[in-house]
Amino acid sequence: MIRRLALMAAALTVAALAIGTAAAQSFPPHRFFGSVTLDGSPAPVGTMIRAFIGNAECGSTSVTTAGQYSIDVSGVTIDPNCRSGGATIQFRVDGRAAAQTPTFRDGGFESLNLTFGPAAPAARFNGAALNLESPCVPASGTGRCSAEEEALWGADRDAWARRGIVDQPPFIPFEGRVFEATVILRVERGDPGVIRNIARILGNPFLQVTQVRVTGNEYVEVTNLGGGGQPMDGWSVGPPNGPRFRFPAFTMGAGQICRIYSGPAPADSCGNMALSFNASDVWPDSAGRIVLNFDALDLLGDDVTYNTDPTNQPSPPNLAGIDLP
Repeated sequence: MIRRLALMAAALTVAALAIGTAAAQSFPPHRFFGSVTLDGSPAPVGTMIRAFIGNAECGSTSVTTAGQYSIDVSGVTIDPNCRSGGATIQFRVDGRAAAQTPTFRDGGFESLNLTFGPAAPAARFNGAALNLESPCVPASGTGRCSAEEEALWGADRDAWARRGIVDQPPFIPFEGRVFEATVILRVERGDPGVIRNIARILGNPFLQVTQVRVTGNEYVEVTNLGGGGQPMDGWSVGPPNGPRFRFPAFTMGAGQICRIYSGPAPADSCGNMALSFNASDVWPDSAGRIVLNFDALDLLGDDVTYNTDPTNQPSPPNLAGIDLP
């Protein structure tokens, strides 16, 4: 098992794998502004408007003048969960979707009057999965990274300079104090993508809950994201107040995926083994929590939540709602 804080020293030696797109050039967001109405009436002060590209929330704002709004929608260079030019944007207010669905463009500045009709029931996802593409992990007790935190997460030199962390030119990619500080921040916040890369370099195992399906033939998926084998005797997974699945004695190899089904399991759900809770409806269809634990020493391996409501997704590194085949 990897002790995250103990990995900081090793983290400083990680090259391009550890940061991914952190040093990529950023382009300005797409700004929208204009009037906003709910059922034909001006939206009241305090109305929260959220912008989505696909399943990713790429911007939000609160109405400060009744019936008027302004919002910045981020692209992929600002938030890796968002998409590039031409992607469709959906604006939402408390489950309502705006009639207008514009397309995103970097640096756009667009007048657009938003109209929201009656709320429609949101279609729920049938599962959730871990996102390893470096979404900013907020500080404990906060639900979302601030703009300043997102800049720090992306190794922005100006943001780090405001913290007293400065590199001198010539700048070398993936080297220097800014790179080191960014890697340490990500390890401290529990960024699974960076910790995975460090574990692979060190040849250590790194178990994580990577997926859950909550309808049909439901299952929970555990993956060894690291670079070394993990003996599974003594490990268990399940909801905090529900049935526990206790792994048999075997070694989960580097990169190996094991799916533990609630009911009947395919013969190859984990290598040549069929793993099952032998139960029904282990995972609630709406929202739940998954705990991976090393029972032999009562050590927590992973603890994540999921929510299948597209308008109420948990913050990273929890599982993000998706539709599974």
